Amino acid sequence: MYSKTNHSFSFSGLFFLAVAPVLLGAKCSSAGESRVDTQSSGNESVWVASDAAEKPESAVFDAETGQVFVSNIAGEPTEKNGQGSIYTLTPDGKLKKQDWATGLDAPKGMRRLGSELLVADIDKIVAFDIETAKKTREIKIQGSKFLNDIAVDEKTGKIYVSDTTPSAIYVIDGSKAEIFAMGPELEHPNGLLIDGDELIVASWGLELKDDWSVSKDGGIYALDVKTKKRRDITDAPLGNLDGLEKTTKGYLVSDWLNGGVIHISNVGKKLKTWAFPQGSADLGYDAKTGLIFVPEMLENKITAIRL
Repeated sequence: MYSKTNHSFSFSGLFFLAVAPVLLGAKCSSAGESRVDTQSSGNESVWVASDAAEKPESAVFDAETGQVFVSNIAGEPTEKNGQGSIYTLTPDGKLKKQDWATGLDAPKGMRRLGSELLVADIDKIVAFDIETAKKTREIKIQGSKFLNDIAVDEKTGKIYVSDTTPSAIYVIDGSKAEIFAMGPELEHPNGLLIDGDELIVASWGLELKDDWSVSKDGGIYALDVKTKKRRDITDAPLGNLDGLEKTTKGYLVSDWLNGGVIHISNVGKKLKTWAFPQGSADLGYDAKTGLIFVPEMLENKITAIRL
């Protein structure tokens, strides 16, 4: 067992969240009965939504449909049990569709590519038609162990996905997946996004151990998509990083193990921080309204804050 806050969890080689049973209850009420708390909880929250959340790992705002997609791990992060799902929220935190997609194993990071929503699911990428919610394809990535976040290059159609535990990043071109970069120098990559001709990476840290502690905390860096040359954005260790989104001034990143959300400038300066408990996972961002959607994985809720 490993305990850093009041929540204890065993990793079993990966972070399994043994949260108290009251937090891991069955899926909640219908959309018409959504519980949305609009009171601030000390981090300038706009609203907090707990309906349908079962270890929510990733939240993605989709500007075209005006909804927030949330992935539920439900079981263990590496357990192929078919219990994982995706549900949707309105931008004001109301439950829109509880079982938008089901039958997944442990879905984590998501991104839109064209008309599809892509989700990383342990060792494969699963795609759904956003309009119909029907599964359109599945891309198995041989040798992968813990697929975590997704970035898409809309110019080329290429998909990038982080494989955190073996410290690797894959690239998918069409249906073909291959290693884009791999090695300890990647610092166990987690959050990804494409920014121009660079792949921006938020890393967990150096020398990942079984309890997910590291010898040095991670940071944010960029890899040229053509040359793979690295450019550091943050110089000092920042945290055990998870979600990553772009703003007009820089990047938003969440710190899973220490808790919290950080706004980093393009040159690596901290612009603002928000306090959250441990388990601040893969956040989403609505650039138009400035809302940031933070999955609180150990608390079984989504909290919206404003940039």
